[in-house]
Amino acid sequence: MQALSQVVDADNSSAVGLVYPALQPVRGPLEGILKRAAPYRMETDYYSAILDWDLGGVDFVSATSFSETRMDEVQDSSLVYGPVWPLLTPYPAGQAQFDIFLGTRKWTQEFRLTSKEDARFEWLLGTFFTGEKSQNHQRVTGYSPTGTAYPFTPGMASLPGTYDEQAVFADVTYKISPRFDVSAGVRHARNQQDFEQHSVGPLYGPRPIDLVSSADDNVTTWKLSSRWHFNEHAMLYARYATGYRPGGPNVSTSGVVPMTRADTLGNAELGFKSHFWNRRAMIDVALFHIDWDDIQVRVSENGLSYLGNAGSARSRGVEFSGMLRPVERLTLGLNAAYTDSRIEDVPASSGLVSGSRMPLTPRLSWSGTVDYDFDVNAQWRGRVGASYRVTGKRLAGAYEMDSYKALDLHAELTNMTWTVRLYARNATDERGYVSTGAVRDALNRYVAITGVPLQPRTVGMSIDYRY
Repeated sequence: MQALSQVVDADNSSAVGLVYPALQPVRGPLEGILKRAAPYRMETDYYSAILDWDLGGVDFVSATSFSETRMDEVQDSSLVYGPVWPLLTPYPAGQAQFDIFLGTRKWTQEFRLTSKEDARFEWLLGTFFTGEKSQNHQRVTGYSPTGTAYPFTPGMASLPGTYDEQAVFADVTYKISPRFDVSAGVRHARNQQDFEQHSVGPLYGPRPIDLVSSADDNVTTWKLSSRWHFNEHAMLYARYATGYRPGGPNVSTSGVVPMTRADTLGNAELGFKSHFWNRRAMIDVALFHIDWDDIQVRVSENGLSYLGNAGSARSRGVEFSGMLRPVERLTLGLNAAYTDSRIEDVPASSGLVSGSRMPLTPRLSWSGTVDYDFDVNAQWRGRVGASYRVTGKRLAGAYEMDSYKALDLHAELTNMTWTVRLYARNATDERGYVSTGAVRDALNRYVAITGVPLQPRTVGMSIDYRY
């Protein structure tokens, strides 16, 4: 059994204003351009239980989980809605605040029956259920240029919904020889979604909206794989798998597509894994090719944000991970990826360009780690380490973001019950941007470019207790 409770608080938005085309800060490197405070709070509670029962010839597994998430967020929407107040009211252009509350309660249940692993023919049968109930409350408030609230409600909406999914799945593996085996799997899922919209205010339309809608979908995904064991230390494998992400309804207002279709993936992978030098060294290399259809993208138009579908894309490349223990208690690690991604077919309304790289996907990224373990006494063990990470140039809309790098340090003490950890993230206080984007107002005009900077040097401590 497991229980987790987490609270995340933020005093303000991390976005800063940027000047085009240099993408340099309008003000200081960590200073925003907001006119209003934008606090954020997320509370998460998660509980899970797993039952593993040996029934003799088969194993039975039951996995149950429940989670509840609550998020309160305030957005400064002055750039988006502030300019339209003269068009909707007798008041001048000014500021705007967007208050959002999101809440989700989610149950999941999975049952699995599996054969014993030492058989020549292995199988797995399972079923999966999930039920989600969500809340989405939004309110836009108008203010004067000096911050005095206007006596009208530009927009207010309540968007409750439910999502239920039932699935059955099966996997089989046949060992043709002690060194070679093949596997196949299939999963069929059915999901149902119910959605309500209760909105009022000129931002949502000339009349109040009370809408109830529903959608359902049936999706079958599958996979094939094979493995060749050269010996007990090295293996070559090939795998092809399909996947999907459910679609769903959007808010009902002019210009917004009523439904977002599910997007689908096909992923081919060829890889090699090996450990050697008495398991003091390990490498894992994989070539991959991904075809992505009906891509779900976030669309922002006329002051509204919603999900839409944007054609197809493909991504291919190579991933590498390695580990080396040159001496006792010292561990070195390296992870790297090269990705060649291309958007192949998208509508003009998506904001993406056919033939360009996928947004926020670097061609090259890598990280290196070093850790050293030591004994403090008979009860306590210690560890010190560092990691160095590099992310290459990425596209964000029409803008190319520079690469960035960061050094992270950590030290910890642990026993059977307690773990005390000190850390310094981005210890050298490097500058860079994790993402950038253009801001359009409610009249669909570009009004600003914003970026989320790499987290500056952050020093902290965490304490874990296990029981």
